[in-house]
Amino acid sequence: MALTSKMGSTTLRATALRAWKVLRVNWHLGVTAFGGPPVHFKIFNEKFVQKTKWIDEQVFQELFSISQSLSGPASTKMLYCINLIQDGPISAVLSFLIWR
Repeated sequence: MALTSKMGSTTLRATALRAWKVLRVNWHLGVTAFGGPPVHFKIFNEKFVQKTKWIDEQVFQELFSISQSLSGPASTKMLYCINLIQDGPISAVLSFLIWR
């Protein structure tokens, strides 16, 4: 029973650390990213390609193309995908909630 408890607390701690990383990197985007999708994409490029290096330029361009071709808000889809690639579905959903 103690092993299960220890594994559960380790998993919870890892999830909390991942959530903190997403909050630390994405917190300001929902508040400061004014100007519409063209500005959002520039901010994403500077933040996720140049500064944090979560993705490279090739992946950024591919995500840009896909997010533009599908219906719905392109910058929201792109932010979700960047966080999904970086740290999985929980981080992607958290970044989506921060962005909204």
